[in-house]
Amino acid sequence: MKRSISLLLLILCAHFSFASNPKLQKEHRYGDRGRFGTIKTSFVMWNPDAGSPYSEYGVEIDLINGFAFNPYFMLGGGVGVDFKWEKLAADQKTDLKTFIPIYAHIRCNILDRRLTPVIALNIGGAALVDDDKVQWGGWCVEPLAGIAVRLKNGKSIDLTASLHVQGGIFLGWDIGHKIGVSYTW
Repeated sequence: MKRSISLLLLILCAHFSFASNPKLQKEHRYGDRGRFGTIKTSFVMWNPDAGSPYSEYGVEIDLINGFAFNPYFMLGGGVGVDFKWEKLAADQKTDLKTFIPIYAHIRCNILDRRLTPVIALNIGGAALVDDDKVQWGGWCVEPLAGIAVRLKNGKSIDLTASLHVQGGIFLGWDIGHKIGVSYTW
C-alpha cells in the first residue's frame, strides 16, 4: 500500500512539475490562445431567377472579433456592410441596396500547420438601409470553407468560398455564392 501511494505521489509531482515549466509545455506552431480579429472582403454573385445565372452581384466588407481557444477553434462576432446591385427589369438600370449583417462567427482550423483547411459558420441577423431609414427583421446564414495560409504570431491570410443565404421581412430570401479574402491577426 505504501508503494502504491508513493508511486501515485511521484506521478502527480512529475505531472505538476511538467505543467508548471513553460519550457516543457507544448507550443503551438501557428496560433495561440487569445483574442483575434479578422477583416474580410468578399465578392457575392446572386442568382434570384432560375433562368438567368448570377444576374445580381455585390461586395461585402466584414470585421470579426472574438476569442481563439486554441489554434483550432475560434468563436466571435462580426458586423459587415453588404452592397448589392439588383437588376429591376430589362429596360431599367440597377438598384443599389445596402445590408448590415450582424452575426455570430464559429471557425475551425483543421490542422496546426502553415497551410490548413478552414471551415466556419456565420449566423445572425441583418438590417436593410434604404432611403436613410433602417429596417430590421432580416437573417443571414453563411457556411464557409477555404484555405488559411498562416503567418507568424497567429496571423493568417484566408481564401474562402461560401454559400450566402439571407432573407427577412423586407427581402423574402436570396441565395448567393461568395468568394472572399481575409486577414486574421
